[in-house]
Amino acid sequence: MSQSEPLKASGSGAPHNATARKRQIASDVTVVIPTLGRPIIEKCLTSIRRGAFLPGEIIVVDQGDNTSIDGLLAELAAAGSTTRRLPMKGRGRAAALNLGLEAVATPFVLITDDDCEVDRDWLRIMAEQMRRHPQTAVTGAGKVMSASSAVI
Repeated sequence: MSQSEPLKASGSGAPHNATARKRQIASDVTVVIPTLGRPIIEKCLTSIRRGAFLPGEIIVVDQGDNTSIDGLLAELAAAGSTTRRLPMKGRGRAAALNLGLEAVATPFVLITDDDCEVDRDWLRIMAEQMRRHPQTAVTGAGKVMSASSAVI
C-alpha cells in the first residue's frame, strides 16, 4: 500500500482477545449492507470485523427494525469504523441500496448482502483495485471491470 492511501491504525475491537492486533482502517471506503433485519447479519458483520482491514464507515440499511444490529455495529465502532444503522420502512434491496448510497460520504463504496461472509482480505483487495482504477466497478469476485466491460 502506498503512503498516500488514507489509512489509520486501530485496535482489533475484540474484547476477549488479550493480544489485540493492529489493523488498518480504509478511511476512504464505506461498506453498505441492506438487510431485512435477519439474524444472519451477525455473521456478515463478524466477518467484516475479523478482516485484516476495516472500512472507514459501515452503513446497514435495516428494513426489519432489528435493533440488535446496534450492538453488532458498536463492536465495529470500537474497532475503529464509523457505523450507522438506517431504519427503513419500505421493502426492497434496490430501495435499501439507494438509501445507503445516498448516505455515503467516502469516495469508494463496497456493497455486500446480509447473508454474505466476506474474506479476511476482501476489503484490502477491493480497495486496492478501486484506488488503482477509480472510474471502474469492482465485482464481488475481485475482478475490476472497465467502462467497456473489459477485465483489467
